[in-house]
Amino acid sequence: AVVEAVTEVRDGLGLPSRLRDVDGPEPEAFTAVAEAILNDAFMANAPPGLEPTVDEIEGVLERAW
Repeated sequence: AVVEAVTEVRDGLGLPSRLRDVDGPEPEAFTAVAEAILNDAFMANAPPGLEPTVDEIEGVLERAW
């Protein structure tokens, strides 16, 4: 239900649904982005048990691309 609600808001605002449609990283930068995410201090606030790897984060970025 949350995903549907967010999708409805995104579509209602006319926001892009793909990473390639915004001013953001290109696929060749995904490894560096994933590493930066893992090294970000905010990762300390991740839910217990959430310990993503660089490969997993890259996978999310690739699917969003």
